[in-house]
Amino acid sequence: MSFQILSMRPVLFAASTMLVCSVACAAHADDLVYKYTGQDGVTVYSQTLPESYSPGNVQTVKIETLPTEQKRAAIRMLDALQKKSNSSAAGRSTKLDIADQHIAAAIKNLQRAELNLQNGSTPVGGDRVANIGGGTRLRESYFSRLSNLQSVVEQAKLALDQAYTERNNLR
Repeated sequence: MSFQILSMRPVLFAASTMLVCSVACAAHADDLVYKYTGQDGVTVYSQTLPESYSPGNVQTVKIETLPTEQKRAAIRMLDALQKKSNSSAAGRSTKLDIADQHIAAAIKNLQRAELNLQNGSTPVGGDRVANIGGGTRLRESYFSRLSNLQSVVEQAKLALDQAYTERNNLR
């Protein structure tokens, strides 16, 4: 009895391997591969058309029509391209998320700078100096403070524009 079980293992392994291969082939059955001869004379199978595309030089081949070894290689190639595409999309998504965080921070900085400008534009007691006629005038320190606050707002606007440009360049 144990002899029969041991002798069945290779058969079961072969059957399961064929099942996995047939499922993988079925998953990629509609995928197209382009076959052409490269400039170095080597036959190339690719999912993208060559740069020097001309209809007479490139054949469109369905994976299911390829010989077994080429079919497996084509499936591996398509899977690798899909993984690369997925990782590229994930990386792009991460970069967009970071750019959005930069925009949010730039907006908060601009709001804070505008609030400081609004609050700082009202003269306080030390900003005025008395005149001989009984009136007052604003000191130079007030105008200097106001100028500094306005430059901070302008810098915050530039930072926000830069953050938007950074994100737009990623799209």
